[in-house]
Amino acid sequence: MTALRTFRPNPGPLAAAALALALGFASAEFGAKALVLVIAAPMVVLLMMHPRWSFWLLIASIPVTVDFGSGLTVTRLVIPLVVASVLCNAVLRRSPWPNPLGSPAALTGTLFMATIAASVVMASVLNGASVDAIRVNKELTGYVTRMILFLLTLSMVRDDRDVRAATMALVIAGVVEALVVVAQVHFRLVLPGDWRSAAVNNVEGTSGDFRAEGTTPHPIYLAGYLQMVLPFALLLGVRAGLAGRLLALGAVGLLLYAWTCAVSRSSLLGLVAMGAAALCIWSRPGRGLVVAGVIGFVLALAAHGWSMPKLAQTIEELRHIGSDLRADQLTSTAGSLQFRMESSVGGWNLFMEHPLTGMGLGQTYHHYQSFLPGWAQSPFHPQDIHNAFIGVAADAGVFAFAALIALWVLALRGVRAAWHDPVLGPYARTLLVVLVGQFVFISLNPMVRDVWFTVPLGAALGQIMKARSGKHP
Repeated sequence: MTALRTFRPNPGPLAAAALALALGFASAEFGAKALVLVIAAPMVVLLMMHPRWSFWLLIASIPVTVDFGSGLTVTRLVIPLVVASVLCNAVLRRSPWPNPLGSPAALTGTLFMATIAASVVMASVLNGASVDAIRVNKELTGYVTRMILFLLTLSMVRDDRDVRAATMALVIAGVVEALVVVAQVHFRLVLPGDWRSAAVNNVEGTSGDFRAEGTTPHPIYLAGYLQMVLPFALLLGVRAGLAGRLLALGAVGLLLYAWTCAVSRSSLLGLVAMGAAALCIWSRPGRGLVVAGVIGFVLALAAHGWSMPKLAQTIEELRHIGSDLRADQLTSTAGSLQFRMESSVGGWNLFMEHPLTGMGLGQTYHHYQSFLPGWAQSPFHPQDIHNAFIGVAADAGVFAFAALIALWVLALRGVRAAWHDPVLGPYARTLLVVLVGQFVFISLNPMVRDVWFTVPLGAALGQIMKARSGKHP
């Protein structure tokens, strides 16, 4: 007897066809925004099913600043999705709650954010009707995004597998960012946003070199981000098999190429600091080279009357730094260091004028140039103080500054706690190298989002070690 087979339709093709029709209708009727929202719908379902994916998506969005128009940005799309996914899964007990008071690092970060919020009030009190509300809103939105990244990193990184997964997500996102840079350089890709340097310089109609910014707001931010990713890519390659090492080698080469397309000398100083830290950690002869280099630098500085601008000018004359690499878009070596030093001193003087409260979030640009030192000679100064630590102090006062320093101390304590662990030790040592480079980088630039992933990652290493020893639940 021939068995009768019941016909069961496969819902896959039907769903795909329905999705295609929905995408076509949305793009035709409502434009790019509706298209983005329709694409985001399946992502919402996936994030609700897999809470870890939301954290990885947040890591991947660290360098992304793309404006779709009318204030609709990647960050404003990703952050609500991630927060909703984490909270829903926490209610269902499928992921931990992001407790803002659950650890010393979380408590310190919460106190930092509270001082930032208080500085918004102080901006109105000290500046009255002249308060720059646009900058206040911009800065506050940035800090909210950073704090979400900070708290989720602390709550979602709970064991060895989480550390490895977060590192892998970071490296994959870095490789994708490098591919975007390749598309910009070789295919003249210009991302949405008229404020981007690629759009301002009309690079799509040119054939010469330009400083790529990737998906970040500025080439300097791109260089700082790639600087952070490089050591982790090397770490994954060292710990992988032959095929993994070959892939990691290709990834490192791609990341280095993308970094050279950004041409950031402040990031170059960060890379030099990272190289020195790596030599001190992994090479006994390398420590001697680092000591010799420090001595040579001190002697050269002394020969120039302890003047960093004069030393930078000599280096520029000897090596012609900036004359061959896109010199038309780079400040001279001496000028770059000069305005950064002046900016830091002016910001510090402004902080000393209002040490308890600062001038209020986002208001320092309108005041700190009046506090520049007498030896200041730079013909221009950017909007932001080019020292993240002093910028926080001038904006929000001594309590915010102290909380920021405390966060770095907690990160370093976590690195030290995991230093000799057979599994976490390599990650801790690599993270220390990254933190050294980032410390140098943000001492020469405004606050960046990148450190709000690495600093809590260091603190999370300490939490993992405490949990292993039974001293932490």
